[in-house]
Amino acid sequence: MVRHLVEQGWLSERKACRVIGVSRTGIRHESLKPAKDQLLKEALLQKATQYPRYGYLMLQGLLKQEGLFINRKRTYRLYTACSLQVRTKKRKKLAGGRRLRVLSVVDDFTRECIGQLTDLSISGQWVAQFLNQLIASRGKPRSITCDNGTEFTSKAMFFWSKDHRVRLQFIQPVKPT
Repeated sequence: MVRHLVEQGWLSERKACRVIGVSRTGIRHESLKPAKDQLLKEALLQKATQYPRYGYLMLQGLLKQEGLFINRKRTYRLYTACSLQVRTKKRKKLAGGRRLRVLSVVDDFTRECIGQLTDLSISGQWVAQFLNQLIASRGKPRSITCDNGTEFTSKAMFFWSKDHRVRLQFIQPVKPT
């Protein structure tokens, strides 16, 4: 607007800035960033084509290693300006979008996977039946170490462990060891 008033010869730059309420330095300022941004964009595009599965943070790390330091926000701005985006794979929806549950039974001594039970939801009764099948083929263990999931803390598992004289050992919460 100020340039228009000055170019038409209606007002001087100083008066036009005063009327509109803009500082004169703001009107005269020319940004140096586009030249720097162009170099960074080219470097970012080169790294993005070399590593197509990396997101902007990984690419920023690579540029940082080369000595082209950019802050995270600027990297993201350039990343989106170049229309770069790591596409995430869409997961296949099984049975109406529900998650598939897998119970893996592992022998701690031999590190052998003895069996796996797969279903959309696993209840304590399912676990008890599955363990009965494993006992029939492999023998009865003295104890079973398990997490604090609802399928293991259920009444069905409690009574199963009492009937079969198998001790259930629960791990400490939030410590999956």
